[in-house]
Amino acid sequence: MGEGENERDGPQFYDLKNLAMAVAVEARAGAEGEAADVMILLLKFASVCGIDIARAVERAMARNAARYLVEIAWGRAAK
Repeated sequence: MGEGENERDGPQFYDLKNLAMAVAVEARAGAEGEAADVMILLLKFASVCGIDIARAVERAMARNAARYLVEIAWGRAAK
């Protein structure tokens, strides 16, 4: 623990639940930059491959809508 932790009564907050929540918050804070990096690389990849990414997304969404009908798939994780 850091210097002065005991003076601020910090250790009382170091149970597994609070530590796990703190890790999740930090991971989400960094996730924005990582997601942006992945998106930039994906767009570059699609460009080099000659993929119209907007069209590919529309096709994937239509395929998934046909494959996983709402009345059948709603509330189920099974494929």
